Amino acid sequence: MAKGPKPAYRLPLEPLLQQHQHLSINQALKNLGINHGQFYQWRKYGGITLWAADKIAINKLGVHPSAVWGDLWWDAPNEEAA
Repeated sequence: MAKGPKPAYRLPLEPLLQQHQHLSINQALKNLGINHGQFYQWRKYGGITLWAADKIAINKLGVHPSAVWGDLWWDAPNEEAA
């Protein structure tokens, strides 16, 4: 049995990027306040954490995260919901 903390629940990046599909990836990341290193780390580990998703949705897009991720947001484990 593996020791250590349970991996964080993650949401896919695609719904977030679709909000900026008319822009290049570089411009989309700039508008969302995400640096390339963070973006590639999220891709490597399977998506964006709930905390980061909440922060970006509210602070950069001005919407609740459920407006970006829909039911995926509501299906997140309760103990990790923002």
